[in-house]
Amino acid sequence: MKKWTLSNVWTKYRLDALDYIQVCANCNQASCWLGEFYCDSAKTADVVGRSVRDLLKLGPLEHPEYWLKARIKRTRIDDGPLTGVTK
Repeated sequence: MKKWTLSNVWTKYRLDALDYIQVCANCNQASCWLGEFYCDSAKTADVVGRSVRDLLKLGPLEHPEYWLKARIKRTRIDDGPLTGVTK
């Protein structure tokens, strides 16, 4: 799988390091939360918001196109906890 960086994710998808993506709390993948590819714990896992920067640090878990579908409203959020994310 291609190694994504902040630079090429911004250039191709206009995803910023501080954009937040809704992902499955267990596998950290938006595709699971979106119901396209479920992980083993999808039925009981919560939904959490992760920054693009944090998802990139985890490695190439999935293609960034899934992040576009699960992006939380484009705002600049500090690294504090994300509120308002519901399952």
